[in-house]
Amino acid sequence: MATTDQFTIQGSLLPNRHSVRLLGGATDCSVQIDAAAVAAGGTDANGTITAWVMIPDLATTTGTILGFGDDNVVEFLQFSIEAGLLTMRSTDATVAQFVSQADAVGLKAHNWHHVAVTQPADGGGVRFFIDGEPIASTNDTTTDVDSWASELAGLDKGFIGVANKAGNSSETEELAGYVNSVRYYSVVKTAAEIKAIYDFERDGTGSDDTTSLRNHWPLEEDLLDDGTGADNGTAVGGAILVNSANEFTSRLTFKTGVPVVADITNIAMTKEKGFAYVIQAA
Repeated sequence: MATTDQFTIQGSLLPNRHSVRLLGGATDCSVQIDAAAVAAGGTDANGTITAWVMIPDLATTTGTILGFGDDNVVEFLQFSIEAGLLTMRSTDATVAQFVSQADAVGLKAHNWHHVAVTQPADGGGVRFFIDGEPIASTNDTTTDVDSWASELAGLDKGFIGVANKAGNSSETEELAGYVNSVRYYSVVKTAAEIKAIYDFERDGTGSDDTTSLRNHWPLEEDLLDDGTGADNGTAVGGAILVNSANEFTSRLTFKTGVPVVADITNIAMTKEKGFAYVIQAA
């Protein structure tokens, strides 16, 4: 945007979720969870990851939802969004074990979605879910489609919002948007169990499945882990907790890819919709 540019923006205030806001770009903006990576590495042959995400730009976004890495060698387990497609990668000592990716986007920008991936280790590769429903995917790299954390004994870095996949302390593939209720199970959950978790977190129906729930970061009022691992997170960069994340706040916050700096911002709200008029700062 140029100086004196004006724009209006509107969006729904519902659904509204507490969450952590991540700025993306080269900000290294994340929640650090190293202890969770250490606990999984060399141990878990199966697993399930679930989370709520709201992404502002699906076409160009490549960002990590949950990533475990090794600070000494190129070795990682990564659940991410790449050009709007759910993607899961496993690499062991520089050798890519699998790359699996959803066949279609299935997500909408500025909308909350529940996403999940499971590793049954049954020869078929990981399974993806959006809003409680299974979606089709393809195994693009198939060295070992059953690979999971048990094969990655050196895992010692963990993050919500960035990847650690270069074999050192560098962080890449920063996610822009909002993340809420990240869960890591040390077992594979069935499709029915994924649906029940989604229903529970959406509206209180379904069930709060805590069986083999090693890590759960609600990301509502703090960065504490209320799973059995109790691996609390640490905010890195500009990661902050927000108590009002919805379509309107997402559209306003990420209008230019960074928080708006404005000379004039007028905001009005009805019961279910927000409106803003903004003049760009000089």
